[in-house]
Amino acid sequence: MKLHSILAVLVSTQVPVAICSALQQSLSSMSQVHGHVKNVHKAVESYNGGIMDLVKLSYASNNLDRAIDEAMQHNSQREPLDADEFEHYSKSFDEFHPAVVETMRALGRKASHFKSTGSKTGNRIVIQAIKQRQEEFLDSIRKSVHEDNVTALDTGCEDIDSAFRDTYDEFWL
Repeated sequence: MKLHSILAVLVSTQVPVAICSALQQSLSSMSQVHGHVKNVHKAVESYNGGIMDLVKLSYASNNLDRAIDEAMQHNSQREPLDADEFEHYSKSFDEFHPAVVETMRALGRKASHFKSTGSKTGNRIVIQAIKQRQEEFLDSIRKSVHEDNVTALDTGCEDIDSAFRDTYDEFWL
């Protein structure tokens, strides 16, 4: 009987550990994406028109793309987050929003510089690609949370959409 009780305790403690591990991995993935968004922002801010600046921007964008792929893969492989887990994840997601908005605004501020160096079209394509990846990432998050929490995620996305539209307009005008 003692052995049975010990096994029951061990089995019951493994479930929360697995849940915590999934939440921790989700938070880690979000943190990695957030860090790479910041790196893209730095690369945009330091862009002065040279080849090396384009290489840095390309490198930062590619790293962001890989981080998004990894986060999306993780989101597709785990169970949906429950309400408590979502609360933690939502805080991380809310910290992520301003970084994306500021990166888009930085691109908008640099639009005239990109135009004068002849890289307007290339950067417009980059903006479209970032927007597409951001939408794919958000879709993967929506699929990995309970339906009740999707609205909470979507509420904060208007500022991101607005920043993308404003920045894209800067490159078209």
